[in-house]
Amino acid sequence: MNGLDSLKKISLEKKSAIVFVFATAISSGLNMVTTPFFTRLMPVDSFGVVQLFNTWYQILAVFATFSVTNAIINVGFHNYTNDRMGYLSSSLGFATVSTLIIVSLVFLAQGWFTKVSGLNISLIILMALSFLFLNSTRLWICLQRYELKYKKVFFVMTLSGIISTIISLIAVYLVDDHYAEARLWSVNAIPIIVGIVLYIYICLKGKKFYNKKYWTFILTFNAPLLIHYLSQFILAGSDRLMINYYCNEADVAIYSLAYLVSNILLVFFSPINSVIIPYTHKLFDAGNYTAIENFLCKLLIGTGIIIFIISLLSPEVVSVLGGKQYMDGIKIVPVVSLSTLFNVLYIFVANIEFLYGKTHKIALMTIIAALLNILLNALLIPIFGFAAAAYTTLIAYIVYAILHIYNMQKLCKHRIFSHKKLFVICFSCFFLCMTTVFISEMIIIRYILLAACIIIFPYIYKKSKLKFDNI
Repeated sequence: MNGLDSLKKISLEKKSAIVFVFATAISSGLNMVTTPFFTRLMPVDSFGVVQLFNTWYQILAVFATFSVTNAIINVGFHNYTNDRMGYLSSSLGFATVSTLIIVSLVFLAQGWFTKVSGLNISLIILMALSFLFLNSTRLWICLQRYELKYKKVFFVMTLSGIISTIISLIAVYLVDDHYAEARLWSVNAIPIIVGIVLYIYICLKGKKFYNKKYWTFILTFNAPLLIHYLSQFILAGSDRLMINYYCNEADVAIYSLAYLVSNILLVFFSPINSVIIPYTHKLFDAGNYTAIENFLCKLLIGTGIIIFIISLLSPEVVSVLGGKQYMDGIKIVPVVSLSTLFNVLYIFVANIEFLYGKTHKIALMTIIAALLNILLNALLIPIFGFAAAAYTTLIAYIVYAILHIYNMQKLCKHRIFSHKKLFVICFSCFFLCMTTVFISEMIIIRYILLAACIIIFPYIYKKSKLKFDNI
């Protein structure tokens, strides 16, 4: 009874956050569990094509969906409280028109796009359908999350994920060729069907596919941010595109697997951040900068410990997930993992940046980091191969975090964070993770360090425990 009583006392916000994290864990867990099967069933180059599709999808989706499910959606729900379904249907209508424009341009330049992207006409059609109907699901989830109606979302996310995973495994196992197409079409079939149902539901329920006021708001608010969102995806995905251009699809696959391993933590941070945002805003409004700094330092310490453990276990994880064909990616896992640390730092800082609404400055900082990553990739990948992309991405993310810290402090005119504390934490994590690059083949030393980390971790956690009591 005590457990049930405690559960009942948990706020709706916390319950919602827990459920969303749990749903994300199931989705990511399915992806991680099935990855060893796919890497062994599929040729390396086909696995690389799957990663290329996902990367191109993320980049083009910025314009194809006009990013209507990003920051703007919650602002819209807040501004139009009495007509959220109407606003939702208008967002879907705006995104649909945007999708039709982008897809038409892609088909007009099909020959060029196929050559540059490495994607055939079948995958281009799949991408178009995904833009239209996966976006309707995301919009619906955004409304459910905003209104803290987590039960339906959990059901849709988990059931759809489980069925899609089973179908995709069967499809890849049965085919003798076109493995990438089999996997991508099979894994997206159920989500597209769900998206079609929700597309119709939103249109019928909202009844405002076009609304001048809502469309004007979407256009004026989001247009300046599109370059920011695009730059984010370029920063995160340009390495794989440029590896494909300078090297080959097999190298893309090896790099992508290492990237997948190192970004496990970031997948779970997104739903957690939805809880951190209002907590940070509350401290900021109260002028409690010391509490904000302490919270960030503790968050970075926890992130750093997890990244160090992932780096120590990178040979085993890559071996299990990919097998012998992917072992060249072991030494880049710690490097890409460090990028996650600085990405978490940026996300925390951005929570404060967006309070000021000066999106053009935020976009400028992101553009600089993205261009730096492209330039370094163009210079170093042809010389050092695909492994160079891990180091260029790390450098870009370090610059990315520094630029946004600088911009945030200029906007709020206060030094919220101690640069010395942040430097000590980030440098310590950098040193520890880079050490694992050189000891990846020394299994005894790695396991001794892992044991020491596990023993020391509870003490560090106790001293720097994140407190969510006020959330």
